[in-house]
Amino acid sequence: MRKLEKKILKKVYSFETKRTITEIILRIGSILVVIAAGTVVVVSLLRQLIEQQTLDMLEIFQEDKEIIKQYLSDVLNTFYQELPKNETIWVIILFIFFILLILFFIKNFEKINNRIKALKIYWFK
Repeated sequence: MRKLEKKILKKVYSFETKRTITEIILRIGSILVVIAAGTVVVVSLLRQLIEQQTLDMLEIFQEDKEIIKQYLSDVLNTFYQELPKNETIWVIILFIFFILLILFFIKNFEKINNRIKALKIYWFK
């Protein structure tokens, strides 16, 4: 009977170990995929802005404060109009998704950490 209990416990801990490792890999992988996708979209957005020479308008911020106050609304309006809308929306969506993933990961971190501790105690006792 004792051998059967040990065998069942070993199978349960093996299953939990695989599940925990898979969960950690999926969470970290999803965060890395969102970061990579965000990087690609931001680089594409910046390339388009550089090609359109839109970023040259931001040189106004090197001027005096009075000039900045006088022309800030015009510069920001022009910058908004020349911004590629699709890429900007994708950047916002990916940023929100990234924040949600991080919050979800932090929220469940204690649960995963407890599982890792229990598995470590079982496997390395």
